[in-house]
Amino acid sequence: MRRDHLVRRTLAATVLSFSVALATPAVATAAPTYPAPAASATVSPSTVKPGKVVTFSARGFAPNETIKVTQQYTNWRATTVTTKRAGAGGTIKITVTFKKLGTVKLYAKGARKGRTVSATVRVVK
Repeated sequence: MRRDHLVRRTLAATVLSFSVALATPAVATAAPTYPAPAASATVSPSTVKPGKVVTFSARGFAPNETIKVTQQYTNWRATTVTTKRAGAGGTIKITVTFKKLGTVKLYAKGARKGRTVSATVRVVK
């Protein structure tokens, strides 16, 4: 009799723990992307006339990271163009218009880790 009672208790405990395991929802987690996307920047077009619009795109930043965009003509100090938050994919896209002739480097620098990317534009007659 004792043995039957012990078997029933063990069986009941096993069924109960199995039921709890089935009733517990699984937690879904997003797998991180490895390796992290390479940081890069592009301009389009890369050669323009004064007053024309250039699209500057940069990627490789953290989602929602604050990005400072600066421009620097050859032999001039850098000036801030804008500050913008990266999108969910860690990218930004802005348009810039240049008035002076010359070679201009556009930089995008992330506020969290200081990651910096750049692209060059030529402004010609």
